[in-house]
Amino acid sequence: MAGGGKPLVVPESPFDGPAEGSLARSEPIVEMGVRYEAGSPSPMESILSQEPIVVDGLLAVTGGGALGFPKQFIKLKPDDPTPVACTYSGLRFVSKQAPVAGASPPPPPHNLSVRRAPPRRSRRQASCD
Repeated sequence: MAGGGKPLVVPESPFDGPAEGSLARSEPIVEMGVRYEAGSPSPMESILSQEPIVVDGLLAVTGGGALGFPKQFIKLKPDDPTPVACTYSGLRFVSKQAPVAGASPPPPPHNLSVRRAPPRRSRRQASCD
């Protein structure tokens, strides 16, 4: 498998969201036609309160079985620290190989030299020379 490491298989146990009454939201909201009172987290708020799951390799597997949605194979990029979300559960994943967000990019390899092409000259410039 490219990138090495075993794929992370997410267990089918439910994840804990924020505790009741721990939200700073003071107004009720409506998500997907359901009203959530102030202090009661919506499913999206519960998922977004979770930190992204760090994966050793570049593949996370979630879903299938009792979770109620198809098995998802989520490919992660080793050079992108942006979490990738499962389209069904909303759980977010990031590769341990990815640089920390805001860190400077690694220097280019030493065996790679960058050559720029000379600027193109128009026909008018070429005829004046």
